[in-house]
Amino acid sequence: MSEVQNNINNQESLKMKINIRITENFIIVWLDLKGNELDESLMNQLRKMINSINVFSDTVQCLNYLSQIQHEQIFMIVSNFFDRKFFSNIEEISQINSIYVLYDKKIDYQEYQKLKVFNKMELICNELKRDIYLCQRSLTPISIINSNSITNLNELDETFICSQLIKDISINMNYNENAKKELVEYCRAQYADNRYQLHIINEFERDYNRQSSIWWYTRNYFTYSMINRALKLQDTELIIRMGFFIRDLYEQIEEIYSKIGKQHSLTVYRGQGMLNVDFEKLLKNKNGLISFNNFFSASTDRQLSLNFAKQSLNNANLTSVLFQMHINPLIASSPFISLDKISYHANHKNGILFPMHTIFRINAIKQIENHLWQINLTLTNNKDEQITRLTEFTRQATDGETGMHRMAKLMLAMGKIDKAKEIYLALLKTTKDDDKKELAHLHHQLAYIYEQKDDSTNALSHYDQSLNNYLTYLPISDPILCSTYSNIGLILKKRGNYNSALEFLQHALDIDLIAPKPDQLEIAILYINIGGVYDAQGKFTEALENYENALEIVRKHLPPCHPLIGATHNNIGLVYSSMKDYSNALIHFKETLQIEQKTLPRDDPSLIMTYTNIAGIFEDLHQYKEAIQHAEKAANILLNTFDTNHPQITLIQEYLEHLRQKQ
Repeated sequence: MSEVQNNINNQESLKMKINIRITENFIIVWLDLKGNELDESLMNQLRKMINSINVFSDTVQCLNYLSQIQHEQIFMIVSNFFDRKFFSNIEEISQINSIYVLYDKKIDYQEYQKLKVFNKMELICNELKRDIYLCQRSLTPISIINSNSITNLNELDETFICSQLIKDISINMNYNENAKKELVEYCRAQYADNRYQLHIINEFERDYNRQSSIWWYTRNYFTYSMINRALKLQDTELIIRMGFFIRDLYEQIEEIYSKIGKQHSLTVYRGQGMLNVDFEKLLKNKNGLISFNNFFSASTDRQLSLNFAKQSLNNANLTSVLFQMHINPLIASSPFISLDKISYHANHKNGILFPMHTIFRINAIKQIENHLWQINLTLTNNKDEQITRLTEFTRQATDGETGMHRMAKLMLAMGKIDKAKEIYLALLKTTKDDDKKELAHLHHQLAYIYEQKDDSTNALSHYDQSLNNYLTYLPISDPILCSTYSNIGLILKKRGNYNSALEFLQHALDIDLIAPKPDQLEIAILYINIGGVYDAQGKFTEALENYENALEIVRKHLPPCHPLIGATHNNIGLVYSSMKDYSNALIHFKETLQIEQKTLPRDDPSLIMTYTNIAGIFEDLHQYKEAIQHAEKAANILLNTFDTNHPQITLIQEYLEHLRQKQ
């Protein structure tokens, strides 16, 4: 068990702040222009289906709210109001699933795809319940993997990798009774105005145990809604809160599966609407893989599943699909169980439940009728080469770390810094105050993320907290602290606090210089950074000394045309230019140019700065012909890189005119 997972699961002294938020995939928006107070019993009936209900009496406010919804599906009720322009506008909002109009007059509304008109609220409630169920099925998150996807992290579906990590984290999680208590406390806050759900939450607190997880999941109330949202959005906070339940659910499926004999092969079906964008991707990936990234059910009854598929035929955003899934239990890579006698619902006798991240091979795709397709899948076997390699590749990409740290590291590698930040903040909330090593690491990672977001204030704050935690158990000159000292120094330089920046950078350098096995390149970079601070202070002699120390090291330890050598020559050239030693400046700028010409394409934008620097030196030497030649080379690259109205092109053209007038 990793330290990370122990930190997550030792619940005795851990408290995550409870924020009131949407914990389901659906919301109800009700527009009533008369501003009537809605009947309490009706509100309670609606909250049995969807907890979040937002009531408006003004169309402008309502439209503003609708336009802000990004993740939830909206079921909208409009009472005693029918305006064609308004309905045309809201039909364009992609997050709106259905619009139910309570209207007692007969009207023609066939032009609207999402509109349904009823004269009784009871009929709306019945239709709403049906639509929610169908929408829930279509929202099952999936990943589609090309048959050749193995080794490029950026080409792999992010949700596939995250789903695998969530599964790995959750099923290896230990927890005690505090995990359930904190989830109950959290749910009570979220459902504070929902008497029916609060009653169910009280039952859960009293009766839940690890052997009842499937029963609770299939009950379709708060546990079902929250786990579906957590896995659909890969919501880190919800995943941590629901982690024990995800683990219990997976383990109960696995336990039941292990006790039944290996049956003969079977075929099961799942009918649903599939987002058009996912279906288009699926069409292009026959023989690839499809992963269902949530717990999901199928049925042995083909006709029942086909009927579910057909329910989406009139939805322009969905393609109706019937998944036909062939399973060989002898070699299956994933457990699965019959829901007969263990589901909350008696009508699940033909149901089959699969755990999250169940992976199938796409065998065939064929059209049954207009807008209705059958997708033939085979549950992957436990020796599938692509699955094995994908799993191993993901583990290597996260460097063998475990738990939420693996996922955060993966998000950083994929450039998803906001997702990484969300994970590290969630971990920070659940880390004990006396776990200084973990706190130091988390603050360091958050500081790095804020640096990437160009937020120096928060970056510096987290680096300071990281350093303070490190210093509770490490000596002040421990080599582990070098990167922290260096990073703090660079932020202080950026903020113009040069003296303090030098203190931190010099301290990092002093530690590196006396290390048993000094990292020469790290030392060179510290010399460069210290030189940069002196340069900014106008202390050119000290800057030059540090840059030359760096140049000596990089020349010795790097290939002759390495970019760092070129960059160091450029820094030295700039210092000589500031010292008005133009001859030496020109020597070093030309060294930079030679390296760039050997390693970069002829029109690479990096050459623009070097040509411009050389042009400036020739101008200072009153050699205007050479200055114009180099400025023209910079201008040609700019013209090949940017539009003619780009501000840099205007500047270089003005500079060329300036040189020609001097000539």
